[in-house]
Amino acid sequence: MIETRPLLSIFLPALLVATMSGCDTFDNPLHWEETPMADGLVGTWKEIEGRNAGLHARVWRADDKTLGFEVTSPDKPRTTFLANVLTSDSVHVLQVRMDSYKEFDEDGGSPEDQATGFYFVRIAPSEHGVNIHDLDVDTMGRVAEKELAASDVTIPEEAYARCLRDSIRDRIWKRVLLAGLLSEQEAEAIQRESARLPEARVDPYPEMARLRTCVAHRLPSESLEQLFLEHTDEVFSGETSVFVRE
Repeated sequence: MIETRPLLSIFLPALLVATMSGCDTFDNPLHWEETPMADGLVGTWKEIEGRNAGLHARVWRADDKTLGFEVTSPDKPRTTFLANVLTSDSVHVLQVRMDSYKEFDEDGGSPEDQATGFYFVRIAPSEHGVNIHDLDVDTMGRVAEKELAASDVTIPEEAYARCLRDSIRDRIWKRVLLAGLLSEQEAEAIQRESARLPEARVDPYPEMARLRTCVAHRLPSESLEQLFLEHTDEVFSGETSVFVRE
């Protein structure tokens, strides 16, 4: 059982090495206040249950409102990032600043190109320490459409156009990869596939679902806050991991 005294230490930030791989990020941050429990996260932690069991994390105070993280594992590159631990109405969310996210290779190098935007996970106490609940982005897309379709919420036209471009690009790359083409052939293959777009056929309903999910990632801060508060269990229904202090 969790003792009452160490409440400051039970909200362990998520270890996002795998969960962010291949996932889209959100354009806008939450504007919630930092939870007073954030200082209790400083220290070292270990994942004991979940798909990344065995990961270790070192957490430190980067500034008044930000924590720093270093994640290590025998079979994954060292990863560092900055994040804010935010709260509203007893819902606690780790907001990762993707412009700070770095994966290091064995020689200590990291790609120069940085990601943008934000990534979110829910943190909640458990019997053993803390549970980390990932977003289910497909579910979030459906919930967002249901809750916000009749509202006045808008996103930038450029952001919507980006979703459309990404959908077309992903279809082209999928066909290129399925064809097993070599890297030096990719440019020519993309040109050929692009030329075929007017004649190409798609299953529109999966495409609509992907577009809906992409739009959810472009929502303004106020809409994200509404969804996270009013539909917490639904949208944070992805992979769950358990962490304890080392």
